[in-house]
Amino acid sequence: MTDTTSNDESLNDAKRKASEPKPPPVLSASLLTFSGVVAAVLVAILVYVSCGGLLLFACKVAAAKILPTNMKRYPYTDIPAVPLDKSTQDLFSGDDKQTIAVPLDSDNAKNLALNGLYAYQNNADASFIGNYLSSICDAILNNNYVYMSACLNAMNSRLSEWAIIFFAPFFVPLLIAILLVYDQLYLLYLVFAKMGWFFKRNTNETGRGEPEWKDVTVSQPVTMLVSLTLLWIFIVLIIVFTFVPPFAMAPYLITSAGILISILSVLSYKAVGSRSKNISSIDVVKDVFSHYKQPLVFIYAIGVILTAFSVMGAVPGIAAIAAVLAMYYGTDVFNPATAAIPVKQEGYSFEGGGASLTRKLKQMSKSFSSK
Repeated sequence: MTDTTSNDESLNDAKRKASEPKPPPVLSASLLTFSGVVAAVLVAILVYVSCGGLLLFACKVAAAKILPTNMKRYPYTDIPAVPLDKSTQDLFSGDDKQTIAVPLDSDNAKNLALNGLYAYQNNADASFIGNYLSSICDAILNNNYVYMSACLNAMNSRLSEWAIIFFAPFFVPLLIAILLVYDQLYLLYLVFAKMGWFFKRNTNETGRGEPEWKDVTVSQPVTMLVSLTLLWIFIVLIIVFTFVPPFAMAPYLITSAGILISILSVLSYKAVGSRSKNISSIDVVKDVFSHYKQPLVFIYAIGVILTAFSVMGAVPGIAAIAAVLAMYYGTDVFNPATAAIPVKQEGYSFEGGGASLTRKLKQMSKSFSSK
């Protein structure tokens, strides 16, 4: 009987504790969560808009038609590249408007990856295996530039500037994923299409000048046997690196590196503007934040208010609205960024010592007496 009574009391205590209201969350924990979310929102806006600014610059570079898409021209060969369009382009609007051009000068014509591949292919000590691999890299990079040029030109011609900055970055991961798959299929084709290099030999033994390539013929049975043996070894390696995990990750790493190199090379171009001689992609990103300061601040303020309501409750949310309104009417945080324009100072200046001060006082007295 005693055991039954004690059990009933323990059950009642448990039910009573369960029905009791839970204590409100600790304010410090909510404040910490609020700060973290607000910081994350700020970082997300900075990263996203920076990507939009970089994409805008890449569109202007592609519109200048100076990307290395022609494998018969420099930097794939020694034949100089000729730009197809030398027209200028407008960047931004209103007071921030400026005209830019992306010239095909000595700096913009350089491409570290393609220049390095070309230098090796034309080295006197170049080997057939090295040229086999470098020719594949050449073709992959060229494919990337052709694809990027088509996508960027389509954006530049069909989308407005603000759409490129604020909406186009959403689709960039999808476009890169399509390019990655396309590169994989193209790479699988190239490893077989470029196998003719296994039946060539560099006969330049002087170590000077350019390589001299000659085909391997049946009259050279030993060399032919070596070429066929290496060919079959490479075919086996291709099968392994295509179908056997984890080696199958290697082609994806190779094509991913090629895409990264292509993107970085496009962003390394320099433009010439009506306001400054050299404009880099970083300069365009800075100008984007300056030109679109007002909408960005509004977006961030809305994010802060919504976070305050969802994390800390109604009262802190209302306080956040009040703080934003105070900043809107009491500061210039929400005002558009304007270029600093020198203003001519009106009135008298007392620079120049006592003599200047005396002259100014005489002028002031004359003006008053005339009235």
